[in-house]
Amino acid sequence: MVNVDQDAGSDDTIVDDTALVDLGWLALTMVLLLTVYGVVDVLSHPPQDTVWRLATSLIPAAVVLVLVLLCRFGRIRSRDAGLITGLGTIVVALSVLYTLVRTGGPNEMVYLNVLVVMVGACAMRRWVFAGSLFVLFLIGLAAVFLTTDPGAVARRDDWLIALVVSIAASLILHRSRVGGLRELGRAKAEIERVAAFDPLTGAASRYGLSLGYPWMVAQATRQESEIFALFADVDGLKAVNDQQGHDSGDLLIQAAATALIRHCRASDLVVRWGGDEFVVIGIGPAPDTNRFENDAAATLRELAAGLGASTGLSVGIASSSQTDGTLEDLVALADEDMLDRRRARGHRSARQAEGDVTTS
Repeated sequence: MVNVDQDAGSDDTIVDDTALVDLGWLALTMVLLLTVYGVVDVLSHPPQDTVWRLATSLIPAAVVLVLVLLCRFGRIRSRDAGLITGLGTIVVALSVLYTLVRTGGPNEMVYLNVLVVMVGACAMRRWVFAGSLFVLFLIGLAAVFLTTDPGAVARRDDWLIALVVSIAASLILHRSRVGGLRELGRAKAEIERVAAFDPLTGAASRYGLSLGYPWMVAQATRQESEIFALFADVDGLKAVNDQQGHDSGDLLIQAAATALIRHCRASDLVVRWGGDEFVVIGIGPAPDTNRFENDAAATLRELAAGLGASTGLSVGIASSSQTDGTLEDLVALADEDMLDRRRARGHRSARQAEGDVTTS
């Protein structure tokens, strides 16, 4: 059967999705903070410093604003969010470094420390985090050695220690957050894997069909093929349940699933639709209904021979060319075809019985 849990709840997916959400909120917050900081910085310093002080705040704010707009209009892929966060942080850090060099004082070093910690929380992918942290570390070292007096060893050491502590905090935060998200991703993947399959028969569940069907539609579109739905209903289940109990009924349902899987291709998706009803979704031309029904029913009777009841399968088939392309319509048409064929078979059996009585 086709795999129905492709990429479901993968570790990287949940990490990247979280990074994308973080990027949106972080970028918006940084734009506001940089703008406010730039205005306050200009108002609290001499007029001759206005141009470069505004530039060091508003240029990175403009860069981050672009990120806000890209996030808002869905132009950033989740797998790129962590990298963009790291690069955006480095741009802001370079702006802080320039300010430090121009002012000659290390007081703004606290902003670099905040950026170092922030990368630990938001640059999710390991290589992105490591690269961003290394660049920020180099910027931090440059800031310390360019803006502190070589003679004031104690003051330089204080800032170096603060930088190291920020790096340690960033490492702990990154390990804790990403580790927790990956654990959540593994738990989600396991839940989806269990939910994707029917525990009684091993066939896909309706939830599994919801995961697998979009992939099959994409494959069919790529191959310029149709999709067919086969609807199968087990005959004789009520008699087995009444005569031998529901445990035997479950065995009959399991046998029906096995019979269907044996007569389907590996690329087909066999689904337990509910109770004793099954759906098969496949790409390409639909199988011959009569032949499939007879072959699958024969296999079912062979597998259920020990149950001592008359069993069989009623099958109906529909193609995507008959519908508007929705899964619901496709299955409904296959179900309707199954009912029509069952009614027709009942009429034929009734006429045959009447003929036998007349002959005798």
